[in-house]
Amino acid sequence: MVALHWLIAIAILATMTLGWIAADMPRSLQQYRMFGWHKSFGLLVLALAVLRLAVRLRCVIPAPAPAMPDWERRAAGVSHVLLYVCMFAMPISGWLINSAADVPFRWFWLVPVPSIAAADPELAEFAESLHNSLLWILLTLIAVHAGAALRHHFWLRDPVLLRMLPWRRLQK
Repeated sequence: MVALHWLIAIAILATMTLGWIAADMPRSLQQYRMFGWHKSFGLLVLALAVLRLAVRLRCVIPAPAPAMPDWERRAAGVSHVLLYVCMFAMPISGWLINSAADVPFRWFWLVPVPSIAAADPELAEFAESLHNSLLWILLTLIAVHAGAALRHHFWLRDPVLLRMLPWRRLQK
């Protein structure tokens, strides 16, 4: 779970970065290629999220820190659910944009990706608006998630953050 957490985090940051770079480029073959990388990493996020959810449903999740108040446990649960919703909704809305815009796409230039909708400019515009709104929701959730982890580590001085650090596990 820790490895999937960090793989997804890296893939999300890469996807966002590639999307911002592509959006700021002038229309060109280079922009088309950059959006290809953005879409490929977006579908990678979706694939990793499916895998993570499957693993999470099959594995025992560590109990929250014993001193964590109920409100904080509930808030953490809600924020995790919303993060999962975004990890699924963002790539699917991007896929919908691509499909409704009738743009052929191959995942990492290898695997043909089928359309999930017929060509429809209005649907593409709606999906793009949704995708952009989800971006800001996801950025807010990431900030809250990271802020909560840092609060636990530096303010409360409990092991919540340490449990999710990959190099901590390598030391054991």
